[in-house]
Amino acid sequence: MGCLARLSLTAIPVLAVACALHAQTPTTAPAGGSASQPTSRPTTPEAAAKAKPLIEKMMTRLRAAKSYADRAEFKFDLLAKDKEGKEIKDNDGQTLTFAWAGPNRLALIGDEFAIQANGTKLWLHSGALEQYTEEPAPARVDLNKAREALRGSGPPHPVAFVLAAPDKTFEQLFPMIVGYSAVEPETRDGRPGVRIEAVLDTRNVEEFGPYALQLPVHIWLDETTHLPGSVKIDATEVIQKQLELPEGISEESLPAEFPRKVVHATVTIAFRDQKYDTEIPGEQFVYKPSADTRKVDQFAPPEESEDQPEPTDLIGQPAPDFEGKDLDDKPVKLADFKGRVLVLDFWATWCGPCMKAIPQIQKLHEQYAEKPVTVLGMNTDRASVRDKVKSTVADKKLTFRQFLDADGKVSRKYNISGIPCTILVDKQGVVQAVHLDYS
Repeated sequence: MGCLARLSLTAIPVLAVACALHAQTPTTAPAGGSASQPTSRPTTPEAAAKAKPLIEKMMTRLRAAKSYADRAEFKFDLLAKDKEGKEIKDNDGQTLTFAWAGPNRLALIGDEFAIQANGTKLWLHSGALEQYTEEPAPARVDLNKAREALRGSGPPHPVAFVLAAPDKTFEQLFPMIVGYSAVEPETRDGRPGVRIEAVLDTRNVEEFGPYALQLPVHIWLDETTHLPGSVKIDATEVIQKQLELPEGISEESLPAEFPRKVVHATVTIAFRDQKYDTEIPGEQFVYKPSADTRKVDQFAPPEESEDQPEPTDLIGQPAPDFEGKDLDDKPVKLADFKGRVLVLDFWATWCGPCMKAIPQIQKLHEQYAEKPVTVLGMNTDRASVRDKVKSTVADKKLTFRQFLDADGKVSRKYNISGIPCTILVDKQGVVQAVHLDYS
């Protein structure tokens, strides 16, 4: 089977796990009773007595800011083993840029969404829908309401929620933090700081599913600035729970590469390039739509039909136009290949079948190197994992060019619903063949 969707393991979104850092709708209790008590982790009053004043200093420092900006790097790291004991590694991530200069002057921008307000107007952008809304800016931007309108796009930025809700305490904003187990000094990059070891209760985090677990969380605070430097969640237990086989599914029916044992799984948020009380250019709060983004009154998915478009629907049709950048940041457009046969290979680093298929694509590239044939990789990974794409290209010794389709716009034009998918375009620019899956 191809990667029509990620395996449940590699699909554990950084976005979902990171939602543990902001209050979400409590998980509905199982039918027939209340949610079970979570697995217990030790907490101590002594640790809480040390941690809470440090947390309060952080909250006070943030709320005293006239302006604040940072770049929050969300990263998911996984090491698992399949049923034969072979290692499976995965990492994924996303970067959010955040700037704040008042209750209705802010910008929170991720790979697939944007929330921007300049004091006069409020813009919400959905990259997945290629739509945006524009309305008068309220006196205070409600980030929960904005994310709800965007259908939860992107991970919640913890500092953004602190600044956007000055009337709420740390406990109100982050009720899933239920205790503290240790507070230790820790220097990072020459900066003195403190590591607070806390406990997260999953029952109030809908994205974790119906599991009653307590997970370790490490919060690192800069001792000089009192600003948060990073947050790390050990998600090993909850990922392992999500891999439990449902009734009726046997171990033997699983593909060999399906992960069974989680060695470790962590979600880390690192706050980079922090700027406190420095002037932020006004244009950073203004949304600038691209030519292919449509203004709407409210977000709505494209009209669904019983017959969803498939890549094979393009056979006999002119190949949809596209342009963008390659892995070396050089411009690429469909017109560059006029008069040549073009092979488009849609793939991603997280897709196991893609990794099996791509050596064959490399052989195809080598076989027709002296012919008027171009093989173009169409990489669909997020922009934030470009380094992983580069290392994969190097490890696999791929010498054909790689187009970056991080926003999925080209994939949507070609009706790509699963990968790997290879599309053959003739010299006249007409789609002649489509190969789905890997076999």
